[in-house]
Amino acid sequence: MIYAERDLVRSVDVRPGGGGRFELDDGRLKTLYDFAPLAIYVGSAPLGTLTSAAAWTIKRITLDTGGNPTDTKWTDIRSAIWDNRVGTTYT
Repeated sequence: MIYAERDLVRSVDVRPGGGGRFELDDGRLKTLYDFAPLAIYVGSAPLGTLTSAAAWTIKRITLDTGGNPTDTKWTDIRSAIWDNRVGTTYT
Protein backbone atom coordinates (compact mmCIF):
# COMPACT_ATOMS: atom_id res chain seq x y z
CA MET A 1 0.00 0.00 0.00
CA ILE A 2 1.27 3.47 -0.82
CA TYR A 3 0.66 6.37 1.54
CA ALA A 4 1.16 9.61 -0.37
CA GLU A 5 2.03 11.61 2.73
CA ARG A 6 4.61 9.12 3.98
CA ASP A 7 6.05 7.42 0.91
CA LEU A 8 7.32 10.42 -1.01
CA VAL A 9 10.48 9.57 -2.86
CA ARG A 10 12.83 12.06 -4.44
CA SER A 11 14.76 10.65 -7.33
CA VAL A 12 17.76 12.13 -9.05
CA ASP A 13 19.76 10.86 -11.96
CA VAL A 14 23.38 10.07 -11.19
CA ARG A 15 26.33 8.76 -13.13
CA PRO A 16 29.51 7.04 -11.98
CA GLY A 17 32.34 9.47 -11.36
CA GLY A 18 35.98 8.98 -10.51
CA GLY A 19 37.12 7.17 -7.38
CA GLY A 20 33.90 5.20 -6.90
CA ARG A 21 31.84 8.35 -6.41
CA PHE A 22 28.69 9.37 -8.20
CA GLU A 23 27.93 12.69 -9.83
CA LEU A 24 24.63 14.26 -10.75
CA ASP A 25 23.71 13.46 -14.33
CA ASP A 26 23.21 16.72 -16.17
CA GLY A 27 21.67 14.98 -19.16
CA ARG A 28 24.78 14.54 -21.25
CA LEU A 29 24.75 10.74 -20.95
CA LYS A 30 22.77 8.17 -22.79
CA THR A 31 21.55 5.07 -21.01
CA LEU A 32 20.75 1.69 -22.54
CA TYR A 33 18.93 -1.24 -20.96
CA ASP A 34 18.94 -4.95 -21.81
CA PHE A 35 16.48 -7.23 -20.02
CA ALA A 36 17.75 -10.82 -20.36
CA PRO A 37 16.11 -13.85 -18.68
CA LEU A 38 18.68 -14.04 -15.85
CA ALA A 39 20.19 -10.54 -15.86
CA ILE A 40 19.43 -6.89 -16.40
CA TYR A 41 22.17 -4.76 -17.97
CA VAL A 42 22.19 -0.98 -17.58
CA GLY A 43 24.85 0.96 -19.48
CA SER A 44 25.71 4.64 -19.57
CA ALA A 45 28.07 6.58 -21.79
CA PRO A 46 28.49 10.14 -23.07
CA LEU A 47 26.04 11.17 -25.78
CA GLY A 48 27.20 10.17 -29.23
CA THR A 49 29.18 7.14 -28.00
CA LEU A 50 28.89 4.10 -30.25
CA THR A 51 27.83 0.83 -28.63
CA SER A 52 31.06 -0.66 -30.01
CA ALA A 53 33.29 1.91 -28.23
CA ALA A 54 35.13 1.14 -24.98
CA ALA A 55 33.53 4.09 -23.18
CA TRP A 56 30.64 2.50 -21.29
CA THR A 57 30.00 1.88 -17.62
CA ILE A 58 27.75 -1.15 -17.32
CA LYS A 59 25.87 -2.52 -14.33
CA ARG A 60 24.76 -6.17 -14.34
CA ILE A 61 21.94 -7.19 -12.01
CA THR A 62 21.85 -10.98 -11.80
CA LEU A 63 18.40 -12.54 -11.34
CA ASP A 64 17.29 -15.91 -10.00
CA THR A 65 14.81 -18.05 -11.94
CA GLY A 66 11.95 -16.24 -10.22
CA GLY A 67 13.17 -12.87 -11.52
CA ASN A 68 14.44 -11.68 -8.13
CA PRO A 69 17.76 -9.78 -8.01
CA THR A 70 20.58 -11.76 -6.40
CA ASP A 71 23.71 -9.74 -7.21
CA THR A 72 24.80 -6.41 -8.69
CA LYS A 73 28.22 -5.83 -10.24
CA TRP A 74 29.82 -3.12 -12.36
CA THR A 75 32.43 -2.79 -15.06
CA ASP A 76 35.29 -0.35 -14.65
CA ILE A 77 34.18 3.21 -15.27
CA ARG A 78 34.04 4.21 -18.95
CA SER A 79 35.98 1.16 -20.14
CA ALA A 80 33.42 -1.41 -21.29
CA ILE A 81 31.89 -2.08 -24.70
CA TRP A 82 28.09 -2.25 -24.64
CA ASP A 83 28.02 -4.74 -27.52
CA ASN A 84 30.14 -7.14 -25.39
CA ARG A 85 28.14 -6.73 -22.16
CA VAL A 86 27.28 -10.43 -21.73
CA GLY A 87 30.91 -11.61 -21.84
CA THR A 88 32.44 -8.63 -20.02
CA THR A 89 34.13 -8.96 -16.61
CA TYR A 90 32.16 -7.42 -13.75
CA THR A 91 33.44 -6.77 -10.23
